[in-house]
Amino acid sequence: MYKTFRILVMLLCLIVLSSNAAFATPEGMQALNQALGNSAQTDQRPFKVTITCNAPLFSGSVNFDIAFKKKSGMKVMGSCDYTVLSENASIPFYADTKKKDLICYYQSEGQWIKYTYSDFSNDIVNGLTLPIIQSVENEFNIIKDAEVLGETDSQITLLMYIDNNKLANAIEVNDNLDSNKNKQNENIALNYFKQGLQNCTISCTWSVDKSNGFTNTFEIDLTDLVKSTAKAAYDDTNNTLMDAQTREILGIVANYSVLKANVTYVDVNGDFEIPSNVIKSAKKAKK
Repeated sequence: MYKTFRILVMLLCLIVLSSNAAFATPEGMQALNQALGNSAQTDQRPFKVTITCNAPLFSGSVNFDIAFKKKSGMKVMGSCDYTVLSENASIPFYADTKKKDLICYYQSEGQWIKYTYSDFSNDIVNGLTLPIIQSVENEFNIIKDAEVLGETDSQITLLMYIDNNKLANAIEVNDNLDSNKNKQNENIALNYFKQGLQNCTISCTWSVDKSNGFTNTFEIDLTDLVKSTAKAAYDDTNNTLMDAQTREILGIVANYSVLKANVTYVDVNGDFEIPSNVIKSAKKAKK
C-alpha cells in the first residue's frame, strides 16, 4: 500500500514546484530547463488545491489549503463537495502532521472523526517543501516533452507531458494473489492503475514567476488516466470479484469522466488552525 501511495503522492507533488533537471534540446525543453534553473530551491508559501471530477450522475470537487508549519510538517483545511443524482453533500476536513503521522479530521453525519495515518513519512512531508520535479525526476525522469504556451516579461507558462510508462514501470504488481480478499482487490486495482498509466497521456501546465522562480499556478489533467484505468478494469472479464453494477459504472467512467487538479499560490491564507472543538470532540475512526 505504501508504494502505491508514494507514487500517487509523487504525482501530486508535481503540483507544488519544479527543479533543476537536465533535459534534451527542443525549444520547449530548453525553456523548461531555464525555468527550472531559476526556480526557488525551497518554497514554503501556503497554496490552494482544487480537484474536480465529473461523470454522468456524479460531480464533485475537493478544495483545500495547505500551509507549512514553522518547525516541520504541514497543515490542511478544506472540504469535499459532491452531487450524486439530485443529492448534494459537503464534508469539511482538516489534517495535521506530527512526526511521521498524518492526523485527519473529517465530519460524518454531524460527528467529527479522527483518523491517524501512521505510514505518512516525513520524507513525503519534506518532499512537499523541495523543488518537486527534482525529487520525482531523480527516480523516474518523468518529463518527456514540453512546450511554451505563453510568455510575458514577468511569467512563462509551459505545457509538460509526463512519461507515464516510466511511472508504470516503477509499479510492482504481485501476481501471486494472497488469500486475503482485501489484498487481492488491492493488487487487482494496482494492476488496473498500471495498465491505465501505460495507455494514457498525462499533461500538466505550469506558470512560473520569472523574477524569483516561484510557481503561480499548476494544473495536472488526469482525465485520460482515469478513463484508461476504468477501461482496464471494465475490459477484465476474468475478474469474478466484480459485480455487474460495478462493471456498468466503470464503463460510464471509462467514457464520460473528467479529473483535473489545479494549484494556486495567489491570495492563500496560511494562518488557519484546526479548531479546538474539532480536536476535542473527534472520535477515533473504526479500522
